[in-house]
Amino acid sequence: MPDYRLTPTPALGPGKAGRFEVDGYCIAENTGFAMTSISARTGSQEIVMKKLKAGLATDLPSAGSFKSNQGRTAFWTGPGQWMMLASHDDHELQAVDLAKRLNGDASVTEQNDGWVCFDVTGPDLEAVFERLAAMDVRQFTTGMATRTVIERVACFLLCMETRTHFRVFAGRSFAHSLLHAVKTALESTSALTAIKTI
Repeated sequence: MPDYRLTPTPALGPGKAGRFEVDGYCIAENTGFAMTSISARTGSQEIVMKKLKAGLATDLPSAGSFKSNQGRTAFWTGPGQWMMLASHDDHELQAVDLAKRLNGDASVTEQNDGWVCFDVTGPDLEAVFERLAAMDVRQFTTGMATRTVIERVACFLLCMETRTHFRVFAGRSFAHSLLHAVKTALESTSALTAIKTI
């Protein structure tokens, strides 16, 4: 009997390398997230925040930041709006669970597989991302999250560790364009660093 089970496909495509290293820098596609958008309905923002705090044991992040607790990460996406991340293996039905918890006080939408996520690590990421993003990357510190544009692609950028670990989210269809832009910036930064040390 044929096996009709579906196999998850990374945004870069099946069988594609999801990890790239350039002179001490690394770009890795992170496919492990269940993603859910939460948008509080008119007049319900405080109720939504209280319900999620009771269930997740943490406050939701304010503008320009993210918070992590109990295996979940939430980042601010707009007034009364957040994106919730969790391990896909443990919380594949996160959107269903959150919708039940919020009980009509917010619009809850599953975002699984709608986004690509790249973890970018290296010694001086400010030098890399100031070539890419329309923002003051030098002021970007651990716990901050922002909406920006990279290579004409709307993205969310999270600072996991100051200077050394940034996480980028963009629409899945932009995966290859975004990867190319970040790789080019890494190579450019690496080349300039080599020239300075000669």
